[in-house]
Amino acid sequence: MVSLSVTTVMKPFLATFATLLLVFGTTRVSTHDLVGGGCLLARFPDDLLQQLKQESNFLYPPSPPSHAPVQGLHLALEGSEGLRVTWMNPARPSIGGKFYPQCMFGPEGSNLSHVVSAHFYTYTAGMFAHVLNTAVLDLSVIPCVNKTSSPCVKALAYQCGDKAFGFGDVLHANIQDKVVPLTPGPQFAVIGDMGVPHGLKTIDSIASRMSGGGLGEVEMLLHAGDITYANHYGTKTHNNSYVWVEYMNALQSVVGKVPYMTAPGNHEAQFEFAAYLNWLPMPNKASSSDSPFWFSFDYLGVHVLSFSTEHDFTPNSTQHRWIEQDLKRANGNRARVPWLVVIGHRPLYCSSLICWERCHDEATTFRSNLEELLYQYRVDAMITGHNHQYERSYPVYLGKATQKNYINPQAPVYIVDGAAGNPELNDPTFEPGVEWRGNDEPSMATGFLLMTPSQSQLKFDYVLSDTDKVFDSFTIVRK
Repeated sequence: MVSLSVTTVMKPFLATFATLLLVFGTTRVSTHDLVGGGCLLARFPDDLLQQLKQESNFLYPPSPPSHAPVQGLHLALEGSEGLRVTWMNPARPSIGGKFYPQCMFGPEGSNLSHVVSAHFYTYTAGMFAHVLNTAVLDLSVIPCVNKTSSPCVKALAYQCGDKAFGFGDVLHANIQDKVVPLTPGPQFAVIGDMGVPHGLKTIDSIASRMSGGGLGEVEMLLHAGDITYANHYGTKTHNNSYVWVEYMNALQSVVGKVPYMTAPGNHEAQFEFAAYLNWLPMPNKASSSDSPFWFSFDYLGVHVLSFSTEHDFTPNSTQHRWIEQDLKRANGNRARVPWLVVIGHRPLYCSSLICWERCHDEATTFRSNLEELLYQYRVDAMITGHNHQYERSYPVYLGKATQKNYINPQAPVYIVDGAAGNPELNDPTFEPGVEWRGNDEPSMATGFLLMTPSQSQLKFDYVLSDTDKVFDSFTIVRK
């Protein structure tokens, strides 16, 4: 391999050169040729961007409408004993009929004897013209599967729909405890920057790692922003809501069984985050947050803090104050919940060559806002997306690796996990010779992260979606 020494002054020019080489090395520019994601697109003139957008619309026609009465169903945690179910009814709210949405649920293997009414609503951004429904199932009525030991796992069956329009299938879910499992095995799957159809292989690979799939036990899906990429599609009238419908339908095989917890990204900002807020209600009130864009929860022995890089998180901002208070509480609860992981969209550390400005100018600003808090409260890992690639750092603080292993780390590990599959495709370029970087995946393959907690170890595996093979593994150990 040729080793390059690149000065700070020359790096932006090299990034532009790499972009031109990657794109115009082909005989024809098309959306299938795009690498590097938004960083590459930002280097195109407006007329070429418009050409590519028109081609994207041609390549991504709306799917034929489905008349299934329950679509895009997904789960999310809601407080200490709640499980939120949200789904779409394809009926139009203007038909003048009445809606009676509800969910029936009960312990696995029993009758669905508990009934809860759902709230129905709609929104108009992106020309959305259907009905969304959301209900909170009270898990306190579901007994623990393992009645004689802790932690408590709750297995339930549930069915949602509308008495006037019909119900979906009976679905099944296992909801885990807040504390670490007795034996390692239950995992989080973590993705960033995923839409359809490019993310379908990632969805299939994650689904194969769920209960009964034979490859593992994924018990929650975390998404570090850029969800659906609906803002890439549609005409001047912005009729792109069908992308959200198609995406949520594709993901239902996973998130109808396990909670789906998200952070907003820049691609959700269209229409003031209307689609994100309506499709993906998150449990902010349970974590003393006054904003739906940032929240936290405990699951499987991990305290997950999800925040928004798309809103102000400078020192003394509302979000920054909440982050500090939440981290302080979580750090004081290590005996019960030993791990602390932060999820957000834009990275504090990255080394993409094409996205040089992101990884230097933008990331430097973000570190000045947040790095000291993450270090002070001993955050174990921060997982982001935004760059369409995978890389991980060593434990790093103020731009320097504190050590070249993960045993009793003195600083957080920073992971970019943004290659799950998106219409801009992925970025195989990395700056050479980055001292704090532990590993990277230098291809355009899609992939996702698995996170497996135990009392003294937090294991990470990066899986390539096409092959279901683990490309990279590392384990944070605290003795």
